[in-house]
Amino acid sequence: MSSVRARHLKTKLEVISRTRCGDAVLAWLGPARVEVIEAAHGLDWLPIELELATTHAAREALGVDRAHALWASMMSQALGGPLFGPIVRAGLKLMGRDAATWPDLVRKGWGLAFQGCGQWLVTPVGPCDVNMRLEDLPPECAADTTCLTSVASALSVLHAHLGVDGTMVLTDHDAEARAASFHTVWCAAG
Repeated sequence: MSSVRARHLKTKLEVISRTRCGDAVLAWLGPARVEVIEAAHGLDWLPIELELATTHAAREALGVDRAHALWASMMSQALGGPLFGPIVRAGLKLMGRDAATWPDLVRKGWGLAFQGCGQWLVTPVGPCDVNMRLEDLPPECAADTTCLTSVASALSVLHAHLGVDGTMVLTDHDAEARAASFHTVWCAAG
């Protein structure tokens, strides 16, 4: 079964509750889903449907641009939180702030937050750009551009965390192949 760590969804709810239109997002999500997330222990695995519902609620209530900002804010908070914080701190100590090494952290972090939700393949294109492919996605995720765009939005935050200017974009997805392709590019901040 494809699932998401409850801590990941709890962080999303925390960020949503602090936004100006948080009540609208929670209304779209619905009280039953919010209750399931709130009642879960942070280490519990919850159905991936809750991740998709939360992502769609943000897009429906906020629109594309504000949802992008919300997903980025959520990841920014998560990088210092209990789920991703330890791996980020260890990665920074071992690899420094070299943005070329961060795709390895994505591979490791993905497995902390998602179960049965794909594997990352990384192909360096140049010194400051990388193609990343997420394969073996659950069918409901592979066909969902809102979900996949939220992944790119959230992972774009890693650039600022590493002290570089950059972005990550969804470049292609194939629901039948259950895969999505992303491209990330960066340069020194300043």
